[in-house]
Order: sequence, then structure tokens, then C-alpha cells
Amino acid sequence: MTALAWIGIEEGAQAALGWRFDAAGQAAASAHGDSAAQVQRQLGDAPALIVSDRAGPPPRRVPAAILPATGAPSPLSQDAPPAFLPATACLRLSGALAQRPNWDGVALLPDADMTHWAHVSAGEVVSFASFLTPRLTRLLGGEGGADARAVGDTMARPERLAAQLAQAGLGGDGAATQGHLIGAELAAARPYWLGQQIALIGDDALSDAYAGALAEQGALPDRITAADAALAGLVALHGRA
Repeated sequence: MTALAWIGIEEGAQAALGWRFDAAGQAAASAHGDSAAQVQRQLGDAPALIVSDRAGPPPRRVPAAILPATGAPSPLSQDAPPAFLPATACLRLSGALAQRPNWDGVALLPDADMTHWAHVSAGEVVSFASFLTPRLTRLLGGEGGADARAVGDTMARPERLAAQLAQAGLGGDGAATQGHLIGAELAAARPYWLGQQIALIGDDALSDAYAGALAEQGALPDRITAADAALAGLVALHGRA
């Protein structure tokens, strides 16, 4: 049996995901649970590297390196417009860039409540914008993927968003609801993604909806799963320690 060397865990606001690594730095097992402590109990007794959104160092203001020079990953903050990028998002972003040396562009990171568009250059987050679209989609019953026509309609006339949502709600059209909301976000975030290389970090239905909506605009994002990005980020962070 390969000796257990260390454990790496990503602890988000609602759930945690972790891996057990051997001495060669290969992931030997994975586990998930409600907290880092629960995941660590499943993975065994070994030194644990934990990146958490529930506790950690204070945020750093952008522009800033995606990871601090030393110590645990910290979140990033921005004054204008006000925005906050969680530590786990920085971890996933660092993992995506570890697989893409010298990459410059925009990373899109959807999560359960928010999406973040991060402009990356020379290993730094230059600026970012955050949107409440996922939470609004859930609250308004948006589902079934983003309807392409709804995305286009709202991108063309974002001032009609409230009326468009009312009409989609009356028709019980969840795909149109999601499409209108994502269309409004794409219109507002256009300075971030238009003409840029885009890395979309996520593999759930919401991420698929964003990928489809961007493709309709002629922007084809490079995809990486959230788990792969987190794992690569943990490996990179451990190797730096």
C-alpha cells in the first residue's frame, strides 16, 4: 500500500471536497462532505492543507497575485465596483493556470450563488466583476438550460429584463428565465469577455448554460472542471510550501 503523505481540502461555504495524496503527489482517494473536518476524517490521519471560505486570512485588494507569496490562499477584494472573490475561487483559478502557463485572459467561475469574471494577466487578477445570477435563477425557478433566444433578446435590450422575466414566469418557462438572466449578465460583462480568451471553471448544468450562451455569441470558452481545478490548485500550493 502506498504511504499517505498529505491531504488537501477545499472548503466552500456549503460543502467541502478533498483528496488523499501519496508521496509522489498523486491523488489516491477523494471524499466530500459538509465540512473540512468531515472530509479529513474520511481521508485519514496526515498533515492537511485546507483552503476555506469559512475562516482564513483577510482579503487582498486587486490587482494582486492569485495566490499570496506565502501562507494560505486569501480572498481578493475590489473597491470599484465593490466585489469579493472567495479563497476557494482563487484556489481553482490557480489550478487552472497551473495547467496553462503564461495564460492571459478572463476566467469565469460560476458557483451556487454568484458568478465571477476575473481578468487575469501575468499571474495576477487585474480586476473582476461578480453577479448574483445563479441565486436569482434559482429563486425565480430558472432551469432547463439557457434559452438562446431569451439570451439574445435580453442582450439586445437589457432594460426590458423585468418585463421579460415576468412573461417567462407567466409561461412557466424556466429556460427562458435562465436565458434572460444570463443574457443580462453577458451584456453587463461584455467588456470582460468580448475578444478575450475565456477559461470557464465549472462542469455543472449552470456552467453548461454559460458555455452555451457564450458560444452563441461566438466566444468558445476553454473548459476545466471545478474538481480538477481545485485539485491542481492544491498540488501547486503544496509544492510551493
